[in-house]
Amino acid sequence: MQKQIDHLITQGVEFKNPLSRTGENTKNDRYGERVSEAAMLWLVTKDTKYLDFTKSLLYQLIDYYKLRVANDLNITWYGFPVIATLCAYDWIYNDLSVEEREKMGRD
Repeated sequence: MQKQIDHLITQGVEFKNPLSRTGENTKNDRYGERVSEAAMLWLVTKDTKYLDFTKSLLYQLIDYYKLRVANDLNITWYGFPVIATLCAYDWIYNDLSVEEREKMGRD
């Protein structure tokens, strides 16, 4: 898991075709799982690169999810990626500023 997240940190995140008919066709839904893995790595290692990446990916996912919902498109047919995203937010909640908590939580 750590190697995969380290690779993603280096490679970057790209939401391909964000307005495709179904979210899982682009595999964008898998970023929900990746953000929870990054948050778990933060909890285990306390390496700030994982906290920073988790925050960054959460903001990107929030924008992606809002775009999908605004266009009446599903995020995925399955609930797991969204639940994993919410878990990531919960797992780093105590390490967020009040402003970050409110922005992420509201969005």
